[in-house]
Amino acid sequence: MSTRFKEAFQEFWRLNVSKIGVVFLTVLVILSIYVVVSYPLDFGVRYWNNPLYWADYPKSAPPSWVNYFSNEKIPEHYTFSSIKPSNTLLTESGIRLIYLFKLDFQADKTPTFLSLTVKNVTYYDKPVIIRLNVTRPDGKNIELYRYTVPAPYVDESPPYKRFYDQSKRISLTGDLSVASILARFLSREYNVTIKPSEVNSIGQHKIIFSIPKGDTQFTVLKGDYTFYIIVDTYDSRDSVGEVKLVVGGDVYGFMGTDSLGRDLSVGLLFGFPIALFIGIVTSTITTLLGAGLGIMGGY
Repeated sequence: MSTRFKEAFQEFWRLNVSKIGVVFLTVLVILSIYVVVSYPLDFGVRYWNNPLYWADYPKSAPPSWVNYFSNEKIPEHYTFSSIKPSNTLLTESGIRLIYLFKLDFQADKTPTFLSLTVKNVTYYDKPVIIRLNVTRPDGKNIELYRYTVPAPYVDESPPYKRFYDQSKRISLTGDLSVASILARFLSREYNVTIKPSEVNSIGQHKIIFSIPKGDTQFTVLKGDYTFYIIVDTYDSRDSVGEVKLVVGGDVYGFMGTDSLGRDLSVGLLFGFPIALFIGIVTSTITTLLGAGLGIMGGY
């Protein structure tokens, strides 16, 4: 039996197609093991079918490598996050936490959206204040957003915890307060009169990353952008678990995203164990059926 098996294996391994098939099967098995070990059992419900999880991803975006074949540079997707501030300052009222994110923006189009997310905020006295500022390549600074964490509830005692169960996500694109700030910025810096509603129609992200050429025309401003997330606290025990800034792009990852913003490469990986299981089951069934029919045909 061992001699026959050895001869059969040698005949199988002699063909290049067989070797390629073994390589593909090995890769599929390794990826399937990785998914089973690293992905939670409820991945489909908790992540894949949860629109909130994919809120900060671009929608229907092609893969990042399409930039190599495009005449114009398409904006990529950037996610900045930090659990520790870049700098800490003492102020008259408390402690100021400063989170700094730098972006070298060289695309020929503006980003598609901006969002700010904070989680695990704890304070003991006054609600902390969160601000987002940006310094553009032309040296102009804009305070884009100011947010005060919700005050203590009735009969609530310190420490006051906010955004532990669900992160606080702020979409700067479409926010009327940001539109008003940008309208004042254009009037002050460029003598361009534009209503906040018009800023909202154009897109806040487009105005942040461009300079005006008239009242409704804007040209992309390339260069180094520095974003500052500033958190003013009033007690030394106050803390912020994590801050995240997303600069949305038009391309993403190795395989792009679908209409809900889901990373297609993640979905492909998640499907490997299922595909392997189906392949093993169907090949086993067809082999047994073929062998059975062959034996029956011999009689």
